[in-house]
Amino acid sequence: MKLTASMVYDIILALSVLFIVWRGWHQGLLSELVRLAGWLGAVILVSQYVAGWAEIVYTRFIEPRAVSAVAEAIPPDVLSAMESGAVAIESLQEILNSLRGFFGGQVVDQTTANQIIAMFRQDAGSLAQIITQTILRPVLITAVQALMSLLILVVCLAVTRVLAKLVAARRGDGIGSMTNRLLGAALGFGEGLVTAYIFVFVLSLLAVFFSNKVISQQILQQTRLVRLFL
Repeated sequence: MKLTASMVYDIILALSVLFIVWRGWHQGLLSELVRLAGWLGAVILVSQYVAGWAEIVYTRFIEPRAVSAVAEAIPPDVLSAMESGAVAIESLQEILNSLRGFFGGQVVDQTTANQIIAMFRQDAGSLAQIITQTILRPVLITAVQALMSLLILVVCLAVTRVLAKLVAARRGDGIGSMTNRLLGAALGFGEGLVTAYIFVFVLSLLAVFFSNKVISQQILQQTRLVRLFL
């Protein structure tokens, strides 16, 4: 039987959860409490604050450079044609699609081109600002969110890993060995679910930027386990 990308993701997800359950059984209750707290803390930070932080980073540091780069990439005669009303929706769409490598390979449809022309007519900003706002902003903010989320996860996991090892080394909690292991495995299952959620979250972000035989929104929708967390 040939392994497909969706089957590989399901296998990775299932093995990850099983490994974390086994580790919870092996290390016990308190160690898993520390690990689970770290994961939950990371999820709370990512879900509650990353969107706002990414917006601030984009507005202050990324947007001015993006607008400048777009202004340099757009041919000089396009602006004068826009101002004179000579550029139709199809023409602007063709111009922007000729630069789609610059826009990360995105294809600009007629609706987006129409929106850009309408905003330009309403003096919503320069052409470069409008194009950045309409086309680049969603992609760039998503990229910033992904990077910030990964950074938060790495920091939280590094801290909780150290704390979990310290707890495991001093496991004199007075709880019976079997009870300790069973509770650790139960919490490990909870940690496994959180891990699965984050794994799917990262895959979903990657699917925004890439669409091929390895990863895409369609492939993720075809998976049996990953689909449960979408």
